[in-house]
Amino acid sequence: MMQVLTSLSQIRDAFSCTGPSAVAVGFFDGLHSGHREVIRQAMETAYPSVVLTFSIGQGSSPKRKRPESQLLTQRDKLSMLEGIGVDYVAVPPFEEMRAMSPDEFVQTVLKDLLHCRLLSCGYDFRYGSGAVGDVHSLQESCRRLGMTLLAAPPVMLDGTAVSSTRIRDCLIQGKTEEANRLLGYRYFIDEIVTQGNQLGRQRGYPTINQTYPEELLVPKYGVYASRTLVNGVWYASVTNIGVKPTIAGQRSPLAETNILGFEGDLYGKRMRVELLSYLRGEKKFESVDALYAQIQSDADTARQMAERFMTEQSRC
Repeated sequence: MMQVLTSLSQIRDAFSCTGPSAVAVGFFDGLHSGHREVIRQAMETAYPSVVLTFSIGQGSSPKRKRPESQLLTQRDKLSMLEGIGVDYVAVPPFEEMRAMSPDEFVQTVLKDLLHCRLLSCGYDFRYGSGAVGDVHSLQESCRRLGMTLLAAPPVMLDGTAVSSTRIRDCLIQGKTEEANRLLGYRYFIDEIVTQGNQLGRQRGYPTINQTYPEELLVPKYGVYASRTLVNGVWYASVTNIGVKPTIAGQRSPLAETNILGFEGDLYGKRMRVELLSYLRGEKKFESVDALYAQIQSDADTARQMAERFMTEQSRC
């Protein structure tokens, strides 16, 4: 079972009596295909595998974008890392390390605390106060301290490196299929279903509402073909992301999903909704009747796309 260590003191205690480790280091926002290559290098050794990543909030890294641009919540990141099979995840607050020089970071955190013998990072990894350390300086430090460094080259797709920035841009532009190819999985929201105004239920289109966490990137507002996991079964669904401009009132961005062919009460349950394809932009309709006429059309399109996708997946 994966162990999660959330401070430098916990790391010290956990590794005080252990042997060498293999460490994959990075922010790993999204755990996309490039990130998983870095982690794979650390896992393909005889040593216990450690993912050293960082929690953000107060005092985030100078290279980080605004908090709401994250591709994964911290909870989802940890869940995915456990699914990959990592032995340890070290998630010390960035505040505990932001003042460390590059040499201090390597010596104190990697060598003294984690007993790192093999270190894996991305080709563009930066570290130390002001992010002044790079792969070249890290190579020299590792050589001096008896550690092996593996710097993973970029994973290329369509002639361009896979990166979190590229994925964010795709999601903001509604290029869902491309974002999913870069991620290596379907972009998703996995949050608690909250109570809505039940207008959809009254109109024969019951939906689940999920509010986006503050730190999570909100994709382009609009309607998506999606699929939703309910009690271990995937259902075709149609998801509207935005602020529902036709309905009066101020609200935060949310995902409103009509699960096609499912009837039941899901309030208070955590549901995973995966986005498959962007169908159209969010718009304000002249009336609620016009809105629900469009919803019917969207549902028909989404059903065909989602069912085709799930049929293709079952053949793989």
